[in-house]
Amino acid sequence: MINFHAISGQVTPQTLRSVGRVSNQRVLILIAGGSTQNFIQERLIPTLGLTAQPTQPLQVIVGNGNELDCLRLCGNIAVHVQGNVFTMISMFFP
Repeated sequence: MINFHAISGQVTPQTLRSVGRVSNQRVLILIAGGSTQNFIQERLIPTLGLTAQPTQPLQVIVGNGNELDCLRLCGNIAVHVQGNVFTMISMFFP
């Protein structure tokens, strides 16, 4: 489950905020304690030059009880943060 504050862009004491780069584009990265998945807004796919693949629908319940349908994912995303590179798989939400 992802913390609603993280997915909505709000920062709480349990959320770390950092600036990083994906595909040489500056991005704001929110790291929420207790979150188990990585999510990117679907509208950023072309901006970041990512290729998303269809996947089995995954319904995610966020902290406020709302449900988001994630229908695509992208693997091997290189995220550059403070001199470190992290490779991750992310789900996309509308």
